Amino acid sequence: MPSGWVLVAIPILVLWGAWGFFARQAGASLGWKTAWLVQAGAEFCVYAIAFGVLRPPLSGNSGKGLLFATLAGVCGPLGSALFYIAITRAKTASVVVPLTALYPVVTIALLFLVQHERVSFTKAVGIAFAIAAGLLLSL
Repeated sequence: MPSGWVLVAIPILVLWGAWGFFARQAGASLGWKTAWLVQAGAEFCVYAIAFGVLRPPLSGNSGKGLLFATLAGVCGPLGSALFYIAITRAKTASVVVPLTALYPVVTIALLFLVQHERVSFTKAVGIAFAIAAGLLLSL
């Protein structure tokens, strides 16, 4: 039986894969600016509903945690905008998607450099293969 995080990771894989597909279709049809802003409006609706349902505590949070959440909130939409630009400029999505899908390598590198998270030799080899695969798929 897969562990709890795997059961969450599988729908993420499907949802982000569908997001790439829908973003390609929207960008080709609307242009990157309109597609990105329509996506942002849809995201706002999802966040508003989630906020109403989850009712997160607004007091007692650490300043550091709020700073990191804010930075994540800035990086996500900027990355999304650049994704729309790249996917509408590229001849095929099969070039952009594999290369941009390597973003977890940046996360792992930052965690290694800043938080000193350990990366085993086996995982390092897997990361190297992932980078090579992403680059080969983007050619």
